[in-house]
Amino acid sequence: MFKLAAAVIDFYDDPEFTKEAELFNGALVPPDKACTLQDRDFAVKIATAAGEHRKFPIYNRTATAISGRYFDKIAGELPDLIRKTAGFYLRGAHEQFHLDLPTSLRGGFELPESRTILFEYQKDEGGISEGEDVVKLAEEVFADQFNSMSVLDRVARAADISKAAEINGTDISRREVWDYSPKDFYGPFIEDGLKQRETLVRGDGVLKEAYAKILGEFAHMSPREAPFLLYHFDKIAGFDGRYLAGVLDPFFAAWGGVPVVEKRADAAVELNYKLGTIARNDLLRGILGEGPAAEFVRHPIGAYERWAVEKPEWKAVVDSLLKNVPADKAPEAEAKGLKKAVSKARAKMEKPSDRPGSVAVGEQVA
Repeated sequence: MFKLAAAVIDFYDDPEFTKEAELFNGALVPPDKACTLQDRDFAVKIATAAGEHRKFPIYNRTATAISGRYFDKIAGELPDLIRKTAGFYLRGAHEQFHLDLPTSLRGGFELPESRTILFEYQKDEGGISEGEDVVKLAEEVFADQFNSMSVLDRVARAADISKAAEINGTDISRREVWDYSPKDFYGPFIEDGLKQRETLVRGDGVLKEAYAKILGEFAHMSPREAPFLLYHFDKIAGFDGRYLAGVLDPFFAAWGGVPVVEKRADAAVELNYKLGTIARNDLLRGILGEGPAAEFVRHPIGAYERWAVEKPEWKAVVDSLLKNVPADKAPEAEAKGLKKAVSKARAKMEKPSDRPGSVAVGEQVA
């Protein structure tokens, strides 16, 4: 059975080709700019539950010639209606640009009713739904259209994709989707997002007072609701126009930066449990200080992943704790392991370190 998600249909699907696209001296529209093209610039538009996918570019002579070669390779695998529709418009483009016809385009093609084809997923012979393929395709469409979407559109569509992934028992794999998927916890960028706005309102007494009130409400709202309040403030203050200039939009600030973890991976589940245990027992406060500990408690795995890049000395402390936190979830095993872990971590931090920027036990870390 033909699987659209897994197929290399045209040169925009082929990672090996896109690496060499620059050799065509600007004759081809870059993949990240393909969304700006018109429907007529493609031989077929395939509409699925995951969105619309335009295939076989024919916007100029070079694109048409290359699309013809890709069509020649995959024509035999395409569903009949897709093959006939794409074939008709590809043949017409070849004739328009006076190109030799590939073998697969030499037959007759009747004028289709529409350039758009409705492609519905079916079940394979084993009765397994292609729901996972639908989710993957939806993620690809989201990524393709990311830059042209408003932040609210990103949130709405990411929420729909996340819900579909949950229903189909699959995982979100694209960073763009995951960053805008609503979460019940804050990611590592929330503090930066709030501080940016604090800086922006300093010169305006009215905005400063309004922002103080917003923060008061923000603190008592759930991570799923609070970003919408902040977005409303941004609209009133005019800060939404600065998102492209570096101001973190409230949804990315609240939910972005969280590692994309496969929910079905046993190792990830265990790591999440152990990091949560460290955060739940507030083990880092007396070792690294108030600031790092608060960040870790807000979202353990987000802090852990960020520290791996930006603060390796802090991650090393967490690693020393992880080694002694038992995978056994029994309370007595946990208590025994945590006592041992804290003792070792403190001892390690009290020793001089060869790493620049290390801190002593109890020292406040900014």
